[in-house]
Amino acid sequence: MPLVNMQSFLKVLEEKNLIAPAFNTTNLEMTLSIIQGAEELGYPVIVQIAPTNVKLSGYDYIANIVKSAAEKANVPITLHLDHGMTFEDIKQAVDAGFNSVMIDASKLPYEENIKFTKEVVEYCHERGVSVEAELGELGGKEDDHESDESAQTDPKLAREFVERTGIDL
Repeated sequence: MPLVNMQSFLKVLEEKNLIAPAFNTTNLEMTLSIIQGAEELGYPVIVQIAPTNVKLSGYDYIANIVKSAAEKANVPITLHLDHGMTFEDIKQAVDAGFNSVMIDASKLPYEENIKFTKEVVEYCHERGVSVEAELGELGGKEDDHESDESAQTDPKLAREFVERTGIDL
């Protein structure tokens, strides 16, 4: 089946009362293994890559691998950019055929995060691409960022953030 957009993907999960894993990839072998494992288990899967790892292969290369493998797959698959930090990250992923992106502007002050995220949402929604965004930060290490502090996002602030930005996730 062809790649499915995130809304369709989430609808399948809800209808079947499933959860879906999201695995980061960097190359052909890893991508095919992720999809093969999902097929063997009969679970939908999110294949994702972060800009820090896309340098190893390129947006077009990963998108083409996932699209080709998804065509032969018997489970829903969606392709997601994980932790895009710049508008250029987002644009390259969307232009390559990713159907979901995550913009991580959480390091920006709250109002700047909202403004930047809204710009990403507008660009992506015009192209049928879902947007996930990040607000706040949890302690630990992710990619090249490490934080000793544990900060949890205020639920009221999260609600306002969603309403003001129009994000999907």
